[in-house]
Amino acid sequence: MAVFLFAGVAVGGVFLFLALYGGKGGPRETAPVEPPREGAFWLSRLNLDALEKLLHRLFGAMRFTVERSEVRAGRLDMVVVDPAPLTGGRVHVRGLLQADHGMIEQAEVQAALDEARGEGIAKAVVISPLGFSAEAKLAVKETTCELVDADGLLGLLGKYLPEAVESSGAGYV
Repeated sequence: MAVFLFAGVAVGGVFLFLALYGGKGGPRETAPVEPPREGAFWLSRLNLDALEKLLHRLFGAMRFTVERSEVRAGRLDMVVVDPAPLTGGRVHVRGLLQADHGMIEQAEVQAALDEARGEGIAKAVVISPLGFSAEAKLAVKETTCELVDADGLLGLLGKYLPEAVESSGAGYV
């Protein structure tokens, strides 16, 4: 009888250990939200019209042509075209500056990808200085959607429009 009791406790201990530390990387902890890199504050003061102006200049500097651009329902939707032969193509770009929960959620990212597919566009890019929830980041794995947060946007601006970064967005905010 004692053997069965010991075996039961041992098996229970194993299950408890697996429940706590099994899976990917041990106990799950929420990653701390990293503040955007220094110099990104001006991005938080953009409105949708300013974001549209900034992205028009950015994609122009990246040698894309803006095919369509419109601000509607609290978001910016653009279609840009990369004229490079073989590797180029159309890209659906969605810009977002506000969210109900502070970060852009999975549903918004999925909606951008669905809209791109509905227009026959293979790639979507969602740009938001607010950042993206863990679920949103997970939703784009193995898709043709790319997420660009404040750090990513500052990186692109630094590479293609350094004057926007150096002036802290003067002319956009």
